[in-house]
Amino acid sequence: MEVHTLTSESALTELRKYIIKPSIKKNIYLMSGLLVLIGIIAFFTKSYLLTIFCFLGIDIFFLELYVLSKKQIQMTLKRLRELYGTDKIEGKLVFENNTLRTVNFVTNGELPLSYEVMALFAETQNYYALFTKEHQALIVDKQQFTPETKEQFLQLVHEKMPALLIKPRKGK
Repeated sequence: MEVHTLTSESALTELRKYIIKPSIKKNIYLMSGLLVLIGIIAFFTKSYLLTIFCFLGIDIFFLELYVLSKKQIQMTLKRLRELYGTDKIEGKLVFENNTLRTVNFVTNGELPLSYEVMALFAETQNYYALFTKEHQALIVDKQQFTPETKEQFLQLVHEKMPALLIKPRKGK
């Protein structure tokens, strides 16, 4: 099966919550949790200034997540413009027996990827995204699918990459 891929500003923006590497997000969540705990303890020990600093720290961590995701999108678009002279790259993914072959329509270059390097499957309203273990995204535009081809695609993802962590979109 072949599916159309698309990397563009709108696709990256819609996938914003998945753009940051999960290990970075996990560390920010852990630090925020620690600050919540310290803030609660500080509140009950009447250290109100420390409580305020803890909760300000949490706000700063979550602001940092937003800024990092925005910066990642800008950096990706800058690289696309530098390498290809455009900020929209199209291609295709070809599901083969042992590899997922990516084809870049701008360069006509091909890259075979082992299914084992895929780590995360995410879904948004308009896109699916496959992320490698190093968090490189392969973005699939949902508009290309009929109900039958969508089901075939999802079945192939499940069959070829059963170990993927699947993040369904909210509100389904």
